[in-house]
Amino acid sequence: MNDREVIKTRPPQVSDTLLQERFYDSVAGQAELMDKLAQTLLTVELAIPGLYAAVLKLISGKDSLTLSYLLVFAFCCWLLALICTLYAVFPKPYQVNTREIRNSANSIETFFNNSARYKWHRLLYSVGFFIAGLGAVLWDVFQ
Repeated sequence: MNDREVIKTRPPQVSDTLLQERFYDSVAGQAELMDKLAQTLLTVELAIPGLYAAVLKLISGKDSLTLSYLLVFAFCCWLLALICTLYAVFPKPYQVNTREIRNSANSIETFFNNSARYKWHRLLYSVGFFIAGLGAVLWDVFQ
């Protein structure tokens, strides 16, 4: 390319700029979405074991409640699910270089991605433990 040659450019279209802004909003909002998911999971993880324990007590009546290993395993799984969800909700400290936007281990983009990934893994474990507890309860009921 010749030094005297001028490259003609035009400003980006409004739609391109809007799409780019929405993309960056979605990257920055991932951790907030994980927090909303965690709130929903907390509600379910507290309600289901509580309802099951209440129904179990109503069914057993005055007789003493016999606990099976599956039932104990189910409540332990539900407790672990609750702990994982709470662990995801509490913030984790990160070292962030506010001058770096991307392409660095301490950049702002890496912070948003790592924060969302951290919460996602904890919530995934939480759902796994919760489903394992439900499976144990169903196995105990239909055994």
